[in-house]
Amino acid sequence: MKNLNGVPKDKVYSIAIFLLIIGFITFLMHPGAMTWDSIDQLNQARVNKFRDWQPPIMAIYWSGLLQLAELDLMLASSILSLCLSLIMLYLWGNKNKYSIIFLLIPFSPWVINYAFVVWKDVQLAYSWLLVIAIALFYGKKINPIICIFGFIIFTYGFLIRHNSFFGGIVLLSFYIYSTIKFNFKKSILISAIYCIICSFSMPYILGTFFDVKKNYPFTYVMFDDIAGLRKSGISISPPNLSIKELSKLDHCPNIIGTSFCIDAYVFDNINANLYDQYKNIWISGIIESPLKYIEYRLSAFRELIRSPKMSTVWPYEFKIPLPPYFNGSGYEDNRGIQSLLTLYLNSSLKIIRELFKPYFWVICNLLITFAMSFNKVCRTEKLWLIPISGGVYFSSFIFTAPTGDFRFAYYLVLVTTISFLIYIISIKKNTQ
Repeated sequence: MKNLNGVPKDKVYSIAIFLLIIGFITFLMHPGAMTWDSIDQLNQARVNKFRDWQPPIMAIYWSGLLQLAELDLMLASSILSLCLSLIMLYLWGNKNKYSIIFLLIPFSPWVINYAFVVWKDVQLAYSWLLVIAIALFYGKKINPIICIFGFIIFTYGFLIRHNSFFGGIVLLSFYIYSTIKFNFKKSILISAIYCIICSFSMPYILGTFFDVKKNYPFTYVMFDDIAGLRKSGISISPPNLSIKELSKLDHCPNIIGTSFCIDAYVFDNINANLYDQYKNIWISGIIESPLKYIEYRLSAFRELIRSPKMSTVWPYEFKIPLPPYFNGSGYEDNRGIQSLLTLYLNSSLKIIRELFKPYFWVICNLLITFAMSFNKVCRTEKLWLIPISGGVYFSSFIFTAPTGDFRFAYYLVLVTTISFLIYIISIKKNTQ
């Protein structure tokens, strides 16, 4: 079939159809599904007053987009990252017949469930997916501008979640090895140094330049740890909690998310006025009983990954806020696209519920990593680092999981899915 600027016409047609469908759904979902966190970040972006309860980089980026178009571009930029990534991966697959599946990924139940949500977890997943796609598509022929762009995209994703450090080192090692062509050990070293510098310098730089207000985002996890240590028999007395609130805490059925068992104003007061006191108690409790702490954290992680006997938590999100998009404005419930997507996801849940539990994807991630380690092409090109970046990133939730939501596994789910296709294509290359 004739080529169009080097791309076969059949691929051009496939890409055009893909973009039309995704673009149409994006239009119907405008301005995107949002929850309290997203709307809070939008409000910060509107007034250019930022705080670090959520990593401020997303609100700062959103603020820049608002200078161009009110609300229009945040969802669009997120979907653009996804589309560019999958198109590059599709073209990277060259003549392999399975490469077309890259363009079908957004319509799979475990990807479309959050694809049109404005969330930091989605932003991280799509920005890091774009980094992977750039590394594979350009590889040896990457030019400096695109290479730097890849670093910028990686850094945005890295800064958007507090627990991205170790997953970021793995992913950046692959990117450096694939594009700059340093040897493997040097790629890891440079990646680690870059991530360390970013972790310590960028929050300070952003905080200073944009006057970011301190809000102690770790309070949720710290409070869970204190409650967990109390339940394990460790004598910890959180200050300024009444007997009634202590009783609520001790009898809270939640393993993680214990702050939701006490009154909201009580927790807000802890975060605003008592953070240092709780931090000291938290550290003392861990030092006193490190094994109890580890045992609790592992039980919290089991709560996150959801065993076969456990129900799913937040498997999808399609709530679109009403104008003017403030918390309390309410949500739309009459768009046909919302009902259609909800029906699609509910049907999928009935058929294979395990697809919406992180433990299933942890197993899949381990299996594809193991398979890649025995493939010559995957070993030579260090492609096994791709699924490992997802596994390592998700494992960081052992110490930071605030709730049991499936959304925290989104990057793991996405990167594991594309890793299976990359592996299939690599098997073909291995036989050539």
